[in-house]
Amino acid sequence: MRSAEYEFGHGQRWQVWPTLVARTAGMPFDWVQIEATGDFDVDEKAAQQALAAVDEQPVLREALLWQNPAVYRRRYRSREKAGKPSEQRKRDRALWAYASRYCAKNDMIGFFGPVVWGQWTDGPTDVSEAGRPPRQRGTFFESWAIRAVADALHERHDLSRWTVPRRAPVTHLEGESLLLADGTELRLSALRARVLALCDGRRTVDDVVAEIADADRDTVLAEIARLRTMRLLTSGFAVLRGVKPERALRGQLLRVTDPARRSAALADLDRVVEARDRVAAVGDDLAALDAALTGLDDRFVELTSGNAYHRAGDFYAGRTVLFQDCLGDLDVSLGTQLLADVGPALDLVLAGASWYCRRTAAEYEAWLTPQVDPVAGVPLLSVMDMVARSATYGDSSPPADAAVAELRRRWEGLLVSDPDVRAVQLTSEDLRAGVEAAFPAGPPLWAQARWHSPDLMFAATDLEQVRAGQALAVLGEVHPAMQTMDVLSAYEFHPDRPALHALIDEVMGDDRVVPIYQLGSGVLNSRTVPPDTYLSARYRYLGLAAETPYGPPDRLLPASRLRLRRGEAGLVVTDVRGDFEAPAVQVLGDFLSHAAAQRFGMLPARPHQPRVTVDNLVVSRESWTIPAGRLDGRDRVLHAAAGRLRDELGLPRHVFATIAGERKPFHVDLSNPMSLAVLSHRLRRRGYARLRFSEMLPGPEQLWLRDSRGRRYTGEFRFVCVDRFGR
Repeated sequence: MRSAEYEFGHGQRWQVWPTLVARTAGMPFDWVQIEATGDFDVDEKAAQQALAAVDEQPVLREALLWQNPAVYRRRYRSREKAGKPSEQRKRDRALWAYASRYCAKNDMIGFFGPVVWGQWTDGPTDVSEAGRPPRQRGTFFESWAIRAVADALHERHDLSRWTVPRRAPVTHLEGESLLLADGTELRLSALRARVLALCDGRRTVDDVVAEIADADRDTVLAEIARLRTMRLLTSGFAVLRGVKPERALRGQLLRVTDPARRSAALADLDRVVEARDRVAAVGDDLAALDAALTGLDDRFVELTSGNAYHRAGDFYAGRTVLFQDCLGDLDVSLGTQLLADVGPALDLVLAGASWYCRRTAAEYEAWLTPQVDPVAGVPLLSVMDMVARSATYGDSSPPADAAVAELRRRWEGLLVSDPDVRAVQLTSEDLRAGVEAAFPAGPPLWAQARWHSPDLMFAATDLEQVRAGQALAVLGEVHPAMQTMDVLSAYEFHPDRPALHALIDEVMGDDRVVPIYQLGSGVLNSRTVPPDTYLSARYRYLGLAAETPYGPPDRLLPASRLRLRRGEAGLVVTDVRGDFEAPAVQVLGDFLSHAAAQRFGMLPARPHQPRVTVDNLVVSRESWTIPAGRLDGRDRVLHAAAGRLRDELGLPRHVFATIAGERKPFHVDLSNPMSLAVLSHRLRRRGYARLRFSEMLPGPEQLWLRDSRGRRYTGEFRFVCVDRFGR
């Protein structure tokens, strides 16, 4: 797994990692396809028949039980009490929305979108049959749930003496002086300074008390309690993000020296773990799985006095106590000839992505500079909340929004001369000079900007067309300045983690600064980034709050020591002790990566944008942006409106819809009354916000990935390209 094994692009600028990830729909697209006639009554009957058929699929019911137990139980536990017709329609609509996701979206979650590791190879392309059960399943606790268990055990068994306090990573201790988050200095008593010095993340409270033998025990305990209240010391047990957080909690409980309390706390934890193990051991029996999940929830609620559902309604929240990830039974080898065929066009796209990252950095600098005193600078933390919210918490990032608007404007000028045409065909050779002028080359400005992760699909009638290089390649999402393989949902099943770590270290070097995100924030869950799964000993870790830090303690950068200043070449971050200095964009790189990756796009939203193909790579699918009111109404009124819209705009039957204010597109069949009901519901929920359609490409007739029964599956391939500019 050498990062230099495959190269492409002008001057062989891009290195491609040999390992890739295949993302597929967990269920066949055929399940949500109907024979549409245009007659509402006929089409509605066909949709109801398709719904009834998919409703009987055990694999869909199991997926629903894992992902949304409340919806599953309302539909199946109380099926004989369906209630009013409106309530039944609501249940049907919810089921169709999930079925459409499982059959038309390329996920990487659970057994209905299992992780599949593949490879680039110098040999022929080969992909095995889809639709088989996973090779391996893993059933894991959500980190938030184990933190709740840890807090409950701490309180129930009075275990404070055996917790391991650590100085808040945002602070810096020097002698009898403590730098606080706002950069001010707190003078310490001798006792307080000794307590803070000893709270290094290795000693328990009892250990600290024992080492201050010349002071009264109760006095030391009271001092630790005060410092915790002041959020200068961490509290409770440390449960960091990971696929097996219960093991870390068990290790901390084993340090409890009181046998009775230790045994009682471990027994409580064991009961929760045993309930998890019963869930994991259930086979295909849905009733048994439902009972096991209910038993786990009951045990969790009994222990924590909390709710077994977390941040209900939040996207990517990790709502339930458990999640399941799986290794798919799919063998994937893509011949590098496929990469050679799309390389010239992909090279241009990535050149634009690299420029976009530099433009994002420039926009952030321009945004932050007025906040910085020209002489004294400002404490870094004075701007961090603004940066973090713009990059990872909110929908709006003025700097990244400005950068992507300019990126799209420039691409539109290069690619689209007439927005009324349906399709544009260009060559990379003809575009190269224009791309080089519009997106001048330059070095990556922060560590993560050295890599980009594109998704690639192929539209073909069968695998033989793909093997022969006769498929139409389609660019899916591009994730600039992000490496999308190192996430918890894939990490547990990686075939060679040491090799993956070596690749990451080779690219990142010693330059990367990783912020210590707050574990209870809305940013983190147990599957996605931030932070990355692999936290290298070579990184520096930016302490921003009082959370227990991850990463080596000797690599910590307490933000209280850092100031943002104006330098000759731009904003810099300096350490008041003189131990560290780096460009601000390097220190803020993690935030810049997330801001950039969430907003990347090739063309601006217009009433119509054509499909753009460069060589044999579709770099932008045909799209339409319409007022949501054009699809007002329900049932036959909505069905007729969708038909008129298709005739007027030339919309394909199958599209992906994005509603303003929602982060992810979803599949819509504009001829299927059930699919239209889902769209109408989501539009009403958003107050009829702006609606954007993009063509489903590959379309249903171009889904070449099949199972043993010939049923069709959607799929895409995600890989990592490393920018070698200047190397």
